[in-house]
Formats: sequence, C-alpha cells, structure tokens
Amino acid sequence: MPTYDPTTCYNNLLGANLHPCPDGAGGSGSLSFHCQSVSQDLHSWCYGQDVYYPLKWQEAYNTTLCAADVYHDGPGDNPNICSPQVFGSINDQTNWILNQPNPKIWMSRECDCCCSCFAYGTPVAVSSEAMKSIEKFELEDDVLTAALAMPTTRSGKMQITWSQSKVKMSMGSPPLPAGQKNYPDVIHVNYGAGLELICTLDQVFLLANGKLKHASQLALTDKLTAPDGSPVEINSVKVAQYAGGIHHIATSVEPVKNANGHLLNTNGVITGDYSLQISTGKMGDSLETSPHIGSDEYDKLHASSARSIFHYSKDVDNVSDGPQTLHLYVKNTQVPDSAMSFIDPDQSMEIDANAKFRNPFDPITASLTSKLFKIFNAFYPDIQFYIDKTDMSANAYAFMAYGQKHVVITGKMLRVDTLYWEGVSLILAQCVASFDPQTSQLLLRSEADLLSTKYVFRTVFPFTQNSVYQAAMTQITTLFDYVKKNNGGDPKQPKRFPALACRLETYNSGEYGGDLPQCAGGQPVPLSFMVYWAKYDSAKKVLTIAFSLSLDPKSIGNMKNYTLDPLVLPTGATTSVDKQINLNVDLSPATNYQITILGVKSIDGQDISASGNNYVSFTTDK
Repeated sequence: MPTYDPTTCYNNLLGANLHPCPDGAGGSGSLSFHCQSVSQDLHSWCYGQDVYYPLKWQEAYNTTLCAADVYHDGPGDNPNICSPQVFGSINDQTNWILNQPNPKIWMSRECDCCCSCFAYGTPVAVSSEAMKSIEKFELEDDVLTAALAMPTTRSGKMQITWSQSKVKMSMGSPPLPAGQKNYPDVIHVNYGAGLELICTLDQVFLLANGKLKHASQLALTDKLTAPDGSPVEINSVKVAQYAGGIHHIATSVEPVKNANGHLLNTNGVITGDYSLQISTGKMGDSLETSPHIGSDEYDKLHASSARSIFHYSKDVDNVSDGPQTLHLYVKNTQVPDSAMSFIDPDQSMEIDANAKFRNPFDPITASLTSKLFKIFNAFYPDIQFYIDKTDMSANAYAFMAYGQKHVVITGKMLRVDTLYWEGVSLILAQCVASFDPQTSQLLLRSEADLLSTKYVFRTVFPFTQNSVYQAAMTQITTLFDYVKKNNGGDPKQPKRFPALACRLETYNSGEYGGDLPQCAGGQPVPLSFMVYWAKYDSAKKVLTIAFSLSLDPKSIGNMKNYTLDPLVLPTGATTSVDKQINLNVDLSPATNYQITILGVKSIDGQDISASGNNYVSFTTDK
C-alpha cells in the first residue's frame, strides 16, 4: 500500500507538470477514491473555493486499519481499506465519531476533490448530427468518441474513426456566486472561423500531428484537429479568470492507457475526456510538452504574438474577448515607490535568475495563500491582502494607498519551487509588521523582520507557531540562498538594508523574544547562552541542536547531559558546525519530543544549566 502525503505529493507532481490526483503506481493520476466517490454538492462546494486546487474534504478513518498517510490510491486498492467516512464539515464529522461504539479508533484527516474540465454550454457531439451542452450529460447517455486509425495520417489529415460510447462519469460545478473574489484561472482558445472553448489548464487537445497537449501549453503555432481529421488554426490563446460553471464527463472511471474511446468532438475540435485528461502521464511520447503560458520561456518563444498580459493572438478579425463570465488579466496593482518591499529589486532579480519556478498558474500555493489571507485578515482586518499574478518579479510589498493598508505578494514569488505556505506566512507576517501599529507609517526592514516573528507570527499561529516557524525558516533560508551577489546589505544603513544572513538572525531573535541584533542596527548586548532549535534527520538518525553561542567541545561528550522526553538514550555527540551539536539517537517517526540539556558550556564558560532556555521541543517527520 503506497503512502501519500498530500502537500509533498501535490508540489512534486505539479513541479513535474503532472496531475495532482495520485494513483497506486505513483504516476500522474487516476480517478482515485476521493475523486470518484463524492457527490455533486461536494463539487459545487469545491468550485466555490477554488476549482483547480485538489480541495479538502473531511474524512474519518479507522486507525486500526491504516495509518494517517495511507489512502485508497487506485483501482487496485480496496476502497474501504480505512473504512472512510466523508463529511462536509468538522462538526458533522465530530458528531458521527462521538456516536460510534468506540470513538477513540476514529481520526480525522482531509481528503481530496479534483475538479476540472469545460465551461457550461460547451457543445459535445452525441452523434454525427447532434450536439449537447456538456453540463446536460447524465450517466449512460450516448456520446460520440474517436479512435486514431492506422496509419494515423493520410493526405495531411488525421485518420479518425467515430463510434458511440456511454458516459460513465458526469460531474461539475455551477457558476460562482455573485461577488466571489477568487476566480479560478482558465484557458480561452479561439480557433478556426472564430469558434471558442473555455477549459481548465490541464484539459488536453488532440493536435494535428497526432499528439496530445495540455491547454496551458497551447501556442499559436500549434494546430488543433477537426472531427474529420483536418488541421485547425489557433487564432488566440489566453489565460483568464472565470466565473461561470464547469463540467466534465468521462467514458470510464478507470485510468486509461491510450486516447482511443476518450476523444470527444467539442465545438468542432477533438479534445480528451476527463479520464484521459488525468491519465496523460501514462501517454508517453503521445503527450507533447512545451513551456506554459505566462512562463519566461513561453514569452521568449511567442513575444511577437503577445497582445496583453497572458494573451497571445494572431492579427485576425474573428478573435473576441470571450463571454462576460471571462475576466481577462490587466495590470491593476500600482505599487508606489514608497512601498516597503520584502527584498530589494536586485535581490529579486537574482532569485529570478537562480531559482526554479513552478507552473505559472500552479494552483497549490496560490490557493493556500488565499486561505492564509483569510487567517491574517481575522487578526488584521484593516489590511487588504492580495496576489498580483501579473507581476513578473519575485517579491512582496507593504504600502499605504488612499488611506488603506495593502499587502501584495507577487505570483512569481509564490511560484518559487522551494517556497510553500509556511514560507509565504513569514513573508506576509513581515509585510504586516512593516506597518507601525501606532502611526501606520512604514517601519524599516529590519524592524519589521523582528516584529514579524516576535508578535505577528505568534498572533496568527498561536498553537502551531513553533512548527510553522521552523518550516518557514528552512524555506526562507533557501530563498535567500538564491541571492549570490547582492546579499550583504549596506553596513551604513543596517536597519533599511540588512544583510540577508542578518535578517535570518533577526527572525530568530524575534522568535525567542529578543531584540534587534547589532548587525541589524540594534544595540550590542551580551548574548545569553540558550538553545535555539532542534531538528531530526531520520535518514542519518542524527538530532541537530543549535545554540546561541559557540560551544566548548570538551563539554558535549557526556550523554547524561541530554534528556529526551519520551525517553530515548543517545549514543554519541559530536560538533561539526559552530554552535551546533549532532546527537546520535534513534527516534520514532511523527512524534513530538522535548530535549533538556544540562552541563554543556559555551566557549566563554557559561553553563547551559544556568539558563532558563535549556530545552526545546521538536517533531520528527513521518
């Protein structure tokens, strides 16, 4: 039985341009239990949140049957392996668990809903003479499906045969409610004699060369395929936000290995059904890949056809902006020169040059960031938070405009491949802390760094602050490591332009209740000898403990100096990095520990036993 950690899985798969629904082989996707066993109401709810994120739904599972990271992942697994019970809210789930004969064996976790496909009103052929809107299909309805004949091409046309199939899945979501703020991204394709399709970014099209291609990678140089096999020119392709309904159909509820029987006639071009769409990772050479719309690589290849933001078009008369439910991207965020940026422009440029970036419209981090906005807004309702996907620099900003506080994070920053929601949380906290709570004037950068962890982080994450902070620091450290040249700051203006290493020190100082470090413009003060953090490497079975001062190596070798709760006896201690001890110890996975340290001394003779900060808590990985 494969294990499945959703956050890691989503990021790894999407980073490889694969679909987030998992399968038992670790491939690109199947109609997993969580996707095929949910109701129409669930899909409606998912859509209202953010259609492209594999949205969370509460599940109760039996802990005597499986572990927290074991799911039903594909048709080869038993759907009832964990006796799952799915609920729409935690309250409903809690009531159900409390009424079970043995409530203690039931635990809660989130399961997934994967929603995607075509806009309402998309005509799909049910026969050679008739079409039906995609949202009108019901189970066992007829639908016309295509297969590629051999040879696949003749006289410049694809060789296509059509036959009747039965619809085995039909699900979707209604239009967004009025006033919805977070519209999902879609692809709008105009082709042929001005025909149009609106679809999700991972929808697949059959190209005139016999290959399949995702909508998010289509270019004006591609040719689609008409039902008779003839090529169809693309007039324009653009990314936009969409407020209308979506729906998907499939002719099987199992993963598929080839396109035959899963190709549809949708408004005059051939596209894949849902089961093909989420199985493209199994298509091998049949899937053609290229840069995603909005990426730097795409812009370089198609700069001559760029008409506006995320919009590429030929000079033809029959290209429209689409229906009113389609909202084209425009540059509407004007960051004033007086704004406080998270990093300097030259540092942002280095990140742009050295980091790897996820898909330009990767839904995961953006969706989680939108949820973070709601959490931050609960504590800071006077601040407007938003994402600017049109800003092609990796940064975030705090500024005042028209008497209103604003915090903006760019889409490019959210796509840094090593940055996830924890790191984004620290960036947002730093931007929030940039506003002086008394005057609303902007503070200097190092002052905001200190307050971000000393106050804001503790306010927003009162119960999980330590674990979120540790993950955030790992991610921000990696982010700063992309800056190779412009990382030293300005020693003459340390509060305004602190060195990046100093900023990390400032975050740590704020985390442990300290003041502004000297490197960030603070007053020089003797540093107390204390434990900063502990992190366990399960592969090496080494617990690394960090201290505030350099260590006396003669004091670290006594194993009686280290007490772990739950009790585990270490077998050795070494130091290879200044201010750190590497403790050899075999710890259990996914367990909360606390280590207390006695007798260890700093290089200047201070004994950790005399400090009130001689212990630290940590959690081992799964």
